[in-house]
Amino acid sequence: MFSPHGSEEWLKFSKIRKDGTILNFSIQTLPENRFDEFMDFKIKYYVQQEAIHVASGIANNERALEDYRQVYTKLLKHPSIKIVICCLEKDNDQSEIVGFSIVKLLKIGEKQNEVVIEPKTELMRRFLEIFERLEKIFVVSDLMKQYNIDSYLDDEGLATHPDYRSYGIAQALIKIRIMLCKTYGVPMTGGWVTSRGTDIAATRQGCVKVFEISQEELGKKLGIELPDNEVTHYKYYIVSPSSEKNVCKL
Repeated sequence: MFSPHGSEEWLKFSKIRKDGTILNFSIQTLPENRFDEFMDFKIKYYVQQEAIHVASGIANNERALEDYRQVYTKLLKHPSIKIVICCLEKDNDQSEIVGFSIVKLLKIGEKQNEVVIEPKTELMRRFLEIFERLEKIFVVSDLMKQYNIDSYLDDEGLATHPDYRSYGIAQALIKIRIMLCKTYGVPMTGGWVTSRGTDIAATRQGCVKVFEISQEELGKKLGIELPDNEVTHYKYYIVSPSSEKNVCKL
């Protein structure tokens, strides 16, 4: 299990805008005192934009979003969860959250559903059912058996602020997942890719596609109509810390 929310800084990097402005970014473990700020960001730039979340119907329903916040505040504070945030550093020693990555540590033989959740809205109950179906389409425990590994960092969400999606933040967040694998002795990490930007970032960071399904077929299996976006297929990628591409520059 991971240690409680701390303030570890994992990476710093800079990018130059077309106008010559330098943007300084840092990636760190989410501090406890920024959890509410993080949840605001997650709902605005992940829940209300990611394809499966949108198709579930919760994205535009105020009561369902509040239910989502309460459920995930409980789920994401479990010790098996690690949240890192990417921040844009500002001159006044303040910073703005512009991205995040969430992973869950899975271990063979350990119970994974230790958190009791009680959704209050029908939309939230339906949303959780959709993700239960998704877990059956690509079964991570089968992947672990295939590669003969007893631990795995499973994707629980990754997003970048739309104004900063051309600065390598998604790739940096995937790089941090690999660093987490090395730090905690986990042999592999992976997750679903549902957007073109994350697909590109995963490929650049040395991730390998192990499963692919068309948008139409996935929608049928999940019982939802996925919104048209820039991808026609949804993919599951994995990466090991031993991959040579993991040392690529951002």
